[in-house]
Amino acid sequence: MQVNNTLWSLDKNLSIAPSLDIIFRLKNSSYSIGFLNILFTALQELEVIPFYDDQCITVISHDRSQGGWEGRITPELWQKIIEEIKYVSSLKIRKKQIVLKICKKGPLTDNYVDDLSLSVNQNIFPDQGIVISLQFSTSEENPWAYLQYIRDNLISKLELNFFWGTLGYKFILNPFNRTAHEVMRASCMRYPGVDLHDVVCVHNSFWWDKLRTINW
Repeated sequence: MQVNNTLWSLDKNLSIAPSLDIIFRLKNSSYSIGFLNILFTALQELEVIPFYDDQCITVISHDRSQGGWEGRITPELWQKIIEEIKYVSSLKIRKKQIVLKICKKGPLTDNYVDDLSLSVNQNIFPDQGIVISLQFSTSEENPWAYLQYIRDNLISKLELNFFWGTLGYKFILNPFNRTAHEVMRASCMRYPGVDLHDVVCVHNSFWWDKLRTINW
């Protein structure tokens, strides 16, 4: 079902929505705290995080811990999340990705279309480069202008570390209904450009599956 000009709901567990992928690279983990200070400040200024939305779901996962919260993001919780990500990202060795996901159920579908996902790659060697990946999807009425605004502002503030960015459409699986995922993944494979095994993909088997952007 076409919900509007840029949003489709194929099933209550599967939607197609506009998406922004943006990737930054750092020389090594010693640069991560300074970078994340600028990034999190920029995200707050851009108001891309639904702090006061009761439908919000927040998930964080990394080597040392995994947790999830429902409802509004309080200032205390947000500060805790920031400090936790900064601390773990500064470790010289990390066996797993750091993943932060903030999503909310939109008014137009039963799925969690409005989404911010951040990941920091695992670190096998102390001097290994750091890749920080951000992915946004939205149900905004004017999504392309909104996503371009986010992209341009983030690049202007963090241009020295900018590596790659793209706008496109993304399949969004309901992160809290895993029984439907295999059927949905099989359906998505029919579309050109879908890569279910892209290493840049934010993926955590305990909480959700996420498919990469499709540039139609």
